[in-house]
Amino acid sequence: MFERPAPILEAILEGTGDLVTVHDAEGRFIAVNTAFADLVGVPIGDILGRRPTEVLSGPAAAVWEEHARRVFASEQPTEDEQALGNGPGRRWYLVRRIPYRDQVTGTMGVICIGRDVTAQHLAYARLEEQERQFRDLVEGVPLAIWLVDRDYRVVFQNRAHRDTFGEVREGAICYEVVSDDGVCPGCDLGAVLGGRPVRRMGWCSVRVGRTYDVLSAPCPMLDGTTGVLEVLVDVTDRESAEEQLRAAQRLESLGGLAAGIAHDFNNILAGIIGYAQLGEQRSESLPDLREPFWQIRAIAERGAELTRKILAFSSRQALKPAPLDVNALVEGMRPMLSSLGQGLVNIHFDFAHHLWAIVADRAQIEQVLLNLCVNAAEAMPTGGDLVVLTRNVPAAEMAQR
Repeated sequence: MFERPAPILEAILEGTGDLVTVHDAEGRFIAVNTAFADLVGVPIGDILGRRPTEVLSGPAAAVWEEHARRVFASEQPTEDEQALGNGPGRRWYLVRRIPYRDQVTGTMGVICIGRDVTAQHLAYARLEEQERQFRDLVEGVPLAIWLVDRDYRVVFQNRAHRDTFGEVREGAICYEVVSDDGVCPGCDLGAVLGGRPVRRMGWCSVRVGRTYDVLSAPCPMLDGTTGVLEVLVDVTDRESAEEQLRAAQRLESLGGLAAGIAHDFNNILAGIIGYAQLGEQRSESLPDLREPFWQIRAIAERGAELTRKILAFSSRQALKPAPLDVNALVEGMRPMLSSLGQGLVNIHFDFAHHLWAIVADRAQIEQVLLNLCVNAAEAMPTGGDLVVLTRNVPAAEMAQR
């Protein structure tokens, strides 16, 4: 027979919004309040004298009974979070279990007090989910990101940062990760901790051999201090492309200058050729005198051909496609091409018989062949063999390449 608690104890049990249960040494309920009875959906009279596994449902029953048993064994209070109820009525409770000893009988019992912490639990779960989403977001960003505290110690790094600088243990000194020379020259940590974001352009990490634009901004830390969040944008390829563009622009300017000079020189050669032709005509009866005029005209015409190539190279000269014997063209360039190897590269020529003619600008083909041979020779600084060969290639085969 289980007696009702004294009025003052009953008032305490019913006056609190917490769950309250009292267990005897066998773990049976000897007192519960209405809050607990309402939660489990069983009248108080049907709870008293029964064990938790006979009242509670699901895993909560065994957990409740096991924790009470531990308190009996250790005679020490415990505290843990436990889910009670099912479906939409499921709630989370912070359950504190306290051992007590009856002053009259000397028997031990356990008092369990459960405070509803569902709101806090859900808020914590939402916070964990937000943290997971934020971490996934930062991890997925293809830019190197890390967080450093005011003492230069690394707090966090994302995947892109790990891929670039390697795994960094938490608490490592930041400049030891990216540099071999101590604190980075011009470190912006002080300015950023003062509350001012800083963007440093063209910072080069010697350790990884890459160049970055670094955006540093103040970031509040969990301990109330301010840290520095840094985002590193790899601009190595961009700077390389910009340098190539500048080089191309310089070449374009040089080409324009060369074209201007070639154009003026071509005008001078035109005058020389004209006077040479006039001299040839007037010295037809004097072979000894006519021969020098012919030599002058031939040399000037070669100079004119050279200026035409320069103008074509600088895109200032209209192309003049015409039927072309490639074997004859290559043979004519043999002396010049053979000199490219500087004694280290042996240049061989292999001409196809019955080679088809092509329609192309002679100067352009000569320029392409010269560039190919120069690049090939430069690619063999220690020497080698370079073969210049001509072959007939059907259009269908070219389309497959």
